[in-house]
Amino acid sequence: SYEIKPGNWIANKPIIIEGDLKIPPGVTLQFSKNSYLIVKGSLSAIGTKENPINLKPILNSWKGIYVLNAATKSQLSNVNISNIKRDFDTDYFLTGCITFLGSDIDIFESKIEKCLSEDSLNLVNSIFNISFTAFNDSLSDAIDLDYSSGTINNVQISTSGGDGLDLSNSKAFF
Repeated sequence: SYEIKPGNWIANKPIIIEGDLKIPPGVTLQFSKNSYLIVKGSLSAIGTKENPINLKPILNSWKGIYVLNAATKSQLSNVNISNIKRDFDTDYFLTGCITFLGSDIDIFESKIEKCLSEDSLNLVNSIFNISFTAFNDSLSDAIDLDYSSGTINNVQISTSGGDGLDLSNSKAFF
């Protein structure tokens, strides 16, 4: 497993983690235009209201977060994620700015905004709990669930160019 130490960090190239990744409160991670984060394990990014975690671009945009086939549940809490522009030039054909594929996830008190892709959040074959989270300025679908199930509580979606919530062979409880 890996951990990013507290502080402000810059990623000038893609980060690919073969294992679990922990991001503690107060981390700001800025990505260059062609950078992204792939975690082949679970992602635990748990900030606080006083010390949130910020994932954002150095300039205008970056390429997103992908969590693939995690054996344990991922958690995002008090995380602000912004300005992702997803194009399809990585080795993975994923449509979301943030994608969890075969990876269970709890998202709590977070903000996901300004995502330019097919989906801001795409969950595929995952069990989820999304609570007290805001999705702002999605180019297309804010939340896209494919073959997934879970709960959605107190979620705010504003300015979605597609579906606010897209359920494809999924079950969501409110």
